[in-house]
Amino acid sequence: MTKVILVVGANGEIGSSLVRSVSSIYQVISLVSPRTDIEAFRQKLNLSRDDSIMPIDLSDQTSIRQVLAETKANFPDISALVTCSGVATGSHSLMTTETQLIDAWNINFLAPVLITQLVSRGMLRKKHGKIIHLASIQGIIAEPGNLAYGSSKAALIHACRVFARELGPSGIAVNTICPTVINSKMGDAMDEVSRERLLGYSANGGNAIRIDEVIQLIKFLLSVEGTSMNGQVLRVDAGMPF
Repeated sequence: MTKVILVVGANGEIGSSLVRSVSSIYQVISLVSPRTDIEAFRQKLNLSRDDSIMPIDLSDQTSIRQVLAETKANFPDISALVTCSGVATGSHSLMTTETQLIDAWNINFLAPVLITQLVSRGMLRKKHGKIIHLASIQGIIAEPGNLAYGSSKAALIHACRVFARELGPSGIAVNTICPTVINSKMGDAMDEVSRERLLGYSANGGNAIRIDEVIQLIKFLLSVEGTSMNGQVLRVDAGMPF
């Protein structure tokens, strides 16, 4: 029987690359932004009509519950969950607005935590599952201008460790991947000073990491049997010294 994977944020660069990379192994459920052109997305990734693509508003908990209820009704045996979604804002901590904080925490923390709660209940019945959340190196190190994004990703990292402790005995592995600057549209959109400072910490000549490096790590975690890799915060930081 083909295993089912749920990819949240599948319309993003990492999400779409992951869908393309695992579609021959898994039946993929792609949760995408409500602004996504579904047919264009399907054609871009050469997905069949059997591949489920569903819009979801990650800032709205009611939308999340509705979409997940429909998803679980159609796919009761989800084997893996990967969240690749996120919103990044940058400003001095004293200038960070309440709206920026709410947006970052809703999408970067509350959404993946709620989805994990909803999906893992089905995994508990099977006593097997893989959950992987894409966080950020900025959830680990304190960078100027990074209050909203960094704190929301730090909270996600902590939540994943708690999930790992609680779900691990039931055969469910929960891990987090924390990349530094990625060669992507989001990476290119960073403030130039912040981008160069982060890249300067690495030991690879100041180059941004590639999307496929993150994808290969996700695929490795999906392939590992059991829960020996559980509760890990895996840094893809090109050798930062701290």
